[in-house]
Amino acid sequence: MGAAVESILYTELDHGSTCVPREVVRDKLAKLVGKVYAEEALRLALERHYVVDFEGVIHALGPWSIECSLSEWLVRLATPTRPLLEHEDVEALMERYERAEAADGTPFTLNSAQRNAVLAASSHRLLLITGGAGVGKTTVLKCIRSMLDTSGQNVYQMALSGRAAKRMAEATGKPSMTIAGFLRNVGRHGIAENSTVVVDEASMLDVLLAYRVVGALPQAGRLILIGDPFQLPPVGPGLTLHALMEVPQLAKVELTAVKRFSGDIAITANAVREGSLPVLRSTSDAAITFLECGPDKVSEVVLSLLLKEPENTQVLTFTKNAGPASSRILNEFCQRQLAVAAKRLVVFNDERRRLEDTGFRLGDPVLCTKNLWHMGLQNGSLGRMYSVNDEPLTDSEGVVSYGWIQWDDGELRTVTNEVLDALELGYAITVHKAQGSQFKRVVVPVFATRNLDRTMLYTAITRATQQVLLVGDRSVAAEVVASPPSASKRWVGLPRFIQQAIQEQ
Repeated sequence: MGAAVESILYTELDHGSTCVPREVVRDKLAKLVGKVYAEEALRLALERHYVVDFEGVIHALGPWSIECSLSEWLVRLATPTRPLLEHEDVEALMERYERAEAADGTPFTLNSAQRNAVLAASSHRLLLITGGAGVGKTTVLKCIRSMLDTSGQNVYQMALSGRAAKRMAEATGKPSMTIAGFLRNVGRHGIAENSTVVVDEASMLDVLLAYRVVGALPQAGRLILIGDPFQLPPVGPGLTLHALMEVPQLAKVELTAVKRFSGDIAITANAVREGSLPVLRSTSDAAITFLECGPDKVSEVVLSLLLKEPENTQVLTFTKNAGPASSRILNEFCQRQLAVAAKRLVVFNDERRRLEDTGFRLGDPVLCTKNLWHMGLQNGSLGRMYSVNDEPLTDSEGVVSYGWIQWDDGELRTVTNEVLDALELGYAITVHKAQGSQFKRVVVPVFATRNLDRTMLYTAITRATQQVLLVGDRSVAAEVVASPPSASKRWVGLPRFIQQAIQEQ
C-alpha cells in the first residue's frame, strides 16, 4: 500500500507539482485503496521512507532531494559578497552606456529601476530581474553584460529556447546558447570561478533544469535570472522564478515602466496580468480588439485578418492539435486557401523509388522545430518557402537539396532532409513557440482549451508591438483571466526549503 502514495506523488509531478499536501494525499488514497486503508498506506510509506513529510506536505524522495539541494545552493549564492565594481565605477559605466545608446541622436536614459538592476548585478551573486513585457529587460541585460565584461567575469548567456537565446545574442552582441547546450557542451566540463550565468525567459525554467544549471556553478559563481513570472510557467515540473519571488530575503529588482509598446495594448496586458479583462473594441482597426465568432467560423475570420497584412502578422494558437483553433487546423485551412495550387515540394522515397509530396508548397510560411545551430537555425525560427526545385538536386558532397527557404534573419538556406525533419507549416504557431518573439501584429483565436489560462493569454497579447486581434469567445477570455494562473495551482517545496536553509545558516 505504501507504493500507492508514491504513485500519487509522481502522477502530480507529471502535472507540475513537486509535492502534495498531506490531506490531499489522504483524499486521493481513499479513492485509490479505500478510505479505511488510506491512513495506513500513508503511515507505511512514511515509516519505510518511501516519502517525506515536511510541515504537513508529502514529498517523493527524488523531488525532495532535488529541491533541498537546490535550496542550499541558492542560499549559498545569496550570501553577502564584495561588489564586482565600486558603486561610483558602476555609475560611470551606466553614464557611458547611456551616451553610447544616444549616439544616433535619440535621447536615452536608464530609469531608476534599471539603474538599480545594474547596481544589484554588481553587488549580489544571486539576482532576480522581473517585469512585464516591454519594460526594458533587454536594455538592462545589455548594460549588465557591459558591467560584467568590465569586471572581468566569464559570462554565459542562455535561455530555454533557441529563439530566445538568439535574441539575447542579438541584443548584447555576445554569444548565447540554450540551457541544454550549456549543460551538454560547457557545464559538464566545469567553468571558471569568476563566472556569471545569465538566464533569460526564466519563468519557463523548471526545477530539474534549475538544479542542473545551479549545480554547474563554481563556488564563487554568480546567477542572474531574468523573466516575467506572469508569462508561461515551465513545461516541466516545479517552479523556479515564481518560487524564488516568494522569498523576501533574495535580491530582486522589478521593472515596471513600459517601453516597447504603449496605449491600449499595454493597458490591456497589464490588466490581464492583474486578473481583469477590459472592455475591448470590436473593430479590426483598433490597437487591440475582440472579434466574436463561433468555432465554425474561426478559420475564415483568422484567414481574412491574416490577409490584410500577411507580412506583418502572426497567428498564435493555444494548442497544436486539439480543437478548431489549433495550429494544425488553421495551418491546413490557410494552406488550402492560399497555396493549394502552388508548386509542391517533393522528395525521393528510396524504398518506394518515387517522388512523394512533403506537404509544403512554394510560398508557405514555415516553422523550425529543432535547434540546427550549424545552419544558423533555432527552435522557433520562422521562414517562407522561397523556391522549390523541379526535382531533388545532389551536390558534390552528396547532400540532397529540395529548394530554398528565406528565414527571418534574411538568409536563404537550402532545404535538406535534415531541415525537412524540423519543419512545420507556420501560418499559425503556438504561443509556446512564440515566447521570446515579437511581431507587429498578432491574431489570437480564443476558445476553451485545457491549457488556456491567464498567463497563456497574457503571453500571446504581449507578443505584438502594434496590434492584437483576439478572435472567438469573449466569455472564455474573461473567465480564464479572472481565474488564478495555472502556476499558482502547483504545489512546490522550494520556497519553504530556502527559508529553512536561511534559518539554519
